[in-house]
Parts: sequence; structure tokens; C-alpha cells
Amino acid sequence: MENPHPLDLVPPVAEEGEEEEVQRECFDTLPLFVLSNILARLHYRDLLALSQCSGTLHGLVCDDEHAWEVRCKERFGPGELERVGRRLGLDLMASTWRRKFHRVVSFAKDAVREATPMLTVEDNTVMHFSRFEDAQRMLEGISLGDVCEFILARGGLHYGQSVRGVGTRSSAGASSRGSALATHARVDADAHPDDNASTSSSTSMPQPPLIDRGAPSWHPSANEKPPRPPTLLVLAGIVECLARSPTIFPAKVLRLLDDVGLGGERVRIQMWTLGRLEGVGFRLRDEVIVHEGTLAELVAGPTEVWEALLRGIKYEVRDMEIQVVGPPKRTFWSSWGAGAGQ
Repeated sequence: MENPHPLDLVPPVAEEGEEEEVQRECFDTLPLFVLSNILARLHYRDLLALSQCSGTLHGLVCDDEHAWEVRCKERFGPGELERVGRRLGLDLMASTWRRKFHRVVSFAKDAVREATPMLTVEDNTVMHFSRFEDAQRMLEGISLGDVCEFILARGGLHYGQSVRGVGTRSSAGASSRGSALATHARVDADAHPDDNASTSSSTSMPQPPLIDRGAPSWHPSANEKPPRPPTLLVLAGIVECLARSPTIFPAKVLRLLDDVGLGGERVRIQMWTLGRLEGVGFRLRDEVIVHEGTLAELVAGPTEVWEALLRGIKYEVRDMEIQVVGPPKRTFWSSWGAGAGQ
């Protein structure tokens, strides 16, 4: 028998209305182990979108508790999932791994969204620490993976790109194939579906939640720089990683800041504490303590800075202020003086 020409093996081009149906049929006919490997390498948002393409995919995604357990262990460090679960009142023993993942990541996404306006200030603007403290209270319990995806990703990283050392569940070949089909799925993100939802019909199956409403709307161009996340929001995320979660090493945070180019952002923290006079057993006056430096310098420096930021205005600390240090603003008189000197 004569071997067929390679071009004869290429399937015919589908019509515009048939393209989506052809992709669904091709995906459903893949062997189970191949399909499972593809799904295991997708980002969770692409995975949830892809699960709406057919009942088979929906069942594989929703019922594979082992895969969701692996995602939880890769996303959250020791104690992070339990700490946030207790805050949300989530019964970790009775809940499925899929529900744990959805609830905790949804909480982090909502917390960052609410804290962002509070921590968005102009450079050289002095902000009272109570405002930072209120935003920090909203972010309490978020993990390093949440900081990478919902805070550092604002610097132009697409949510599917893994930051070095965090979120490494991606494979270029498998992920691109699944993401191409996932773009045809409509995803709605607000409800948490029942874990026991039926998966027998692809027409009546419930829509699984998309943790974030979509990828960042910024797309790179030749002469445009990506939007930068608020420096104080990044600082608050680092406080959660280094002060509240002692299992995170500063070296990992430094690598993340280097990856997104935010290590050079400069902040100034000023504290007024009760001081002592020499030879006197009680406190008589205030002392002013200033911590100023780039984010990278503060991360590599002593840990008492992060402990003070987490503790806030308490005990011997009477007041605190914080500001993002930027280039000084040029006024009319400064430019006038510069021109006169030339």
C-alpha cells in the first residue's frame, strides 16, 4: 500500500461556525492520560475556562481531587492554607481540595482589589500609617503565590507566565494547546459552585468560577511600558511574606523583586517611640526612628523593620508615617533658578 502524502493527513479547514465544535471533538478524542497531562500543566484560570467546553473536560477538572491537592501544595506554603482557611471559617477537613483552592484564592483576589485604592499615593506624599495598617489588615493571610499573581503581575507579567520559583505549573507545548481552546469559553467569576454539581451534561453543567475576572488588559507594545503596581501595595505584600509567614526566605522575595524590576523602589518609614533618659527608669521623651531604603535593601536588611510594620502603632510606638520616595518635583522657581544660573 502506498504511503499517503503528508499533506493528505492534514484535516480540512473548518468553517467559521464549525471551528469551535471541531476543536471540542479533537480534544475529547485524546487519550485520557494525554488529556490529564495537558490539564495538569494549565494555569488554573485556563483550566476552569477549558472545563466548560465539554462534559468530559468538566468532569476531569472538577473530580480530580489529586490534581487540586497538588495545586494547593504548590501554591501555598506550610501553614498558609490553614491560616487563611481559619480566617474564612472554612472547614478544611470537610471541604474538597478544589473548594479550598477556590475560596482562598478568591479571598486574596478580593483583598488586593480592596486594598489597592488605599495604597495608591503619589511619590513624596506622606501618609499616616493607620491607612497602611487598615489595608494591611485586609491582606492578612495572603500567600506568596497570591502576591506574585495579584500584586506583582500588575507590572506587566501575564498571569500565565510563572515568576521564577513560584507557580511553575506550566509547560509551553501543553499549555498553548489547552489555552487555544480555552479562549472559546465564556467564564463568569463570582459564585462558588457546589462541589457535588452534576457533570453528566455539557449543556446544563454549572459554570465553575474564574478566580480573577480576566487577564490583565495591558498588552506590550514597542514604545509603551507596563503599568507598575503601587509601591506601598508591594510593600504590604512583602510584609505578609516576611513578617506574618516566617517560612518565606528573603532571598526568594529578592528574586521576585528582581524579576519584576521593583527592587529599586524607595520608601521611607518614620516612627516616634517613647525614649529613655540615661539613668532614669521611666520614659520622658520621644525618639524618632527612620528606616529609608529601596525595597531590595529593606528585604535584605534586619527583620525588625518588617516586624514593626506588621505590629503597627502599638506599645512603645506612638506614631508612624510612611511615604514613597521619588524624584523631587520641579517647581516654577526651581526651573527659573536653573535657567538663571546658565
